[in-house]
Amino acid sequence: YGSIKYVTEKGLMNGTGGTNFTPKANLTRAMVITVLYRMEGSPRVVFNEKDYLDVADGQFYSDATAWAYGEGIITGTSTDDWGIPMISPSRDITRQELATMFVRYANFKHVKMENTADLDRFEDRDRVASWAADAMKWATSVLPLLSMKHTAAKAVLLPTK
Repeated sequence: YGSIKYVTEKGLMNGTGGTNFTPKANLTRAMVITVLYRMEGSPRVVFNEKDYLDVADGQFYSDATAWAYGEGIITGTSTDDWGIPMISPSRDITRQELATMFVRYANFKHVKMENTADLDRFEDRDRVASWAADAMKWATSVLPLLSMKHTAAKAVLLPTK
């Protein structure tokens, strides 16, 4: 209960509708983007629905998306032939996406990311996307949630989960 009280009192999360809070639900990309945006005080942005393939105006994450994309915290999951990004806001965020967003947010805040870990101890290290490798090296050194799964022989990253 204390964690829920903290994020609601700080305005970082409002719940999942009405008076509901769903702590065991998976985080979506939109939820993470919105929390980071709110951590910055919800800066004023100009949202243009035409800038994204899958983000409509008036969604809880619309302004957060414009901010995060403009600051380079997100880049989108793909683009169309004209370079317009697909953000995939409703999709569950993967560990490697989360790590990458955290690193980009830290860079935005001018926080030096010095810790790194070798991914060799993880049996599924080859499943980490090249764009996420440095972020995962950092994240596994400081965030236990990214290396919680263990088999008898080695830890696994589950980067796409």
